[in-house]
Amino acid sequence: MDTIDRIFKTMKEKQLSAYAVSKNTGIANSTISDWKKGKGRPSADNIAALADYFNVSTDYLLGRTDNPSFAPPTLVLTPDEQAAVEAFLAVYRAKKDS
Repeated sequence: MDTIDRIFKTMKEKQLSAYAVSKNTGIANSTISDWKKGKGRPSADNIAALADYFNVSTDYLLGRTDNPSFAPPTLVLTPDEQAAVEAFLAVYRAKKDS
């Protein structure tokens, strides 16, 4: 799914008209209409404005992730890695407190 598809999919999911998006982002309604007709592509500034308005990440609109949220993926550690992190923290805290 490309950027324009993501924009219109998000508009549909959030039940937003092109007029509402235009009014709230400052992007001309005719520009949004042109995107739908395949007559142009959104600029980086437009993508940033849309991401802010839709409350999704720019990476989502650009198709770099299927996760629309801003949260980074959770780091999963193996038991050995978890033990190493805990040992490091114990040493760090002991030095910090002394």
